[in-house]
Amino acid sequence: MQKIKLTWYGRCCFLIEINNKKILIDPHDQFDDVYMGIVDADHVLISSVAHDHGHIAASPNSLTHHEVGSEILESNIEIAGIMTKESRGTSNLIYNIKIDNFSITCFADLGDPQSLENLSQKDKKVLQSTNIAFVRPNQILHEPKVTSGELALRYCDPKIIIPYHFYPAKFIKRNEGLKKALLYLVWVDNMIEKLSYKKQRLDGCEVEIDIDDYDNKTAILFSDIHPQVVYKKE
Repeated sequence: MQKIKLTWYGRCCFLIEINNKKILIDPHDQFDDVYMGIVDADHVLISSVAHDHGHIAASPNSLTHHEVGSEILESNIEIAGIMTKESRGTSNLIYNIKIDNFSITCFADLGDPQSLENLSQKDKKVLQSTNIAFVRPNQILHEPKVTSGELALRYCDPKIIIPYHFYPAKFIKRNEGLKKALLYLVWVDNMIEKLSYKKQRLDGCEVEIDIDDYDNKTAILFSDIHPQVVYKKE
């Protein structure tokens, strides 16, 4: 398969580049004084309208997607929006991106086990196809000591997981006002350990992935986010 390029813009925002197309997922606004700037993309996928998922102005020239069901983006790229719920009961749209026989799933703020159990067999089959999963390290409310990532992996067995919904240590340490966000890094390590994935720590905010290069289940951790993302405390 072709390599997939991923670039992290902090929180849940990644730019996915495949087959000369750019897909931006869950851009964030300045709710925590972090400005991600403008990103050139062909498509933007939005899991919810929350501050840290629905900032469509971050890519003003792209096509925005926030729909349940399947949609063909290009000749060999298909997306599927699957409606679930967060821990607090609000809606959470899981996105699966299928490229030929390979798929990436962004679980966003998934937090309600019942909403997963109630999915159709068709939707469950889509999730089961996941090769790379973006997962959140936060604990869910319904089951103490269970993370969103652990819940997601009850329904798929990806070779690669990418923890998100936080900022990396380098970015936090450069910006004094974000120090309390260091707690998330502990949650990330704990989740990876419980899931028994091997850690791969990368230098920087980008990676090119060929899934065939990975023999073991791997959790990819980025050391930084894109340099255009800045902390702007007024």
